[in-house]
Amino acid sequence: MSDYGDMCRDIRNARAEARAKHGVPCPECVAKLPKACPSILLPQQRCRIHGYRDPRPRTAETEYLRPAAQAERESATHPTKDTKDTKQ
Repeated sequence: MSDYGDMCRDIRNARAEARAKHGVPCPECVAKLPKACPSILLPQQRCRIHGYRDPRPRTAETEYLRPAAQAERESATHPTKDTKDTKQ
């Protein structure tokens, strides 16, 4: 198989392992649709059916799910009041 195919397979396997290790069934799906298979949620993931968001904090293994823009905002330094020019 090609390198790209191997990489895609590795990504799928990593996602499956993360879901098996950290995934929990959506409580809304379990309560409202008892006969259906519930959505499996990772920490901070939102259920596509009911909109429930898993309240658990992200782990180091599931940190890759966070949007890149949010990560950049949190790591960027913000100017403090002392460094701003203020007119008095």
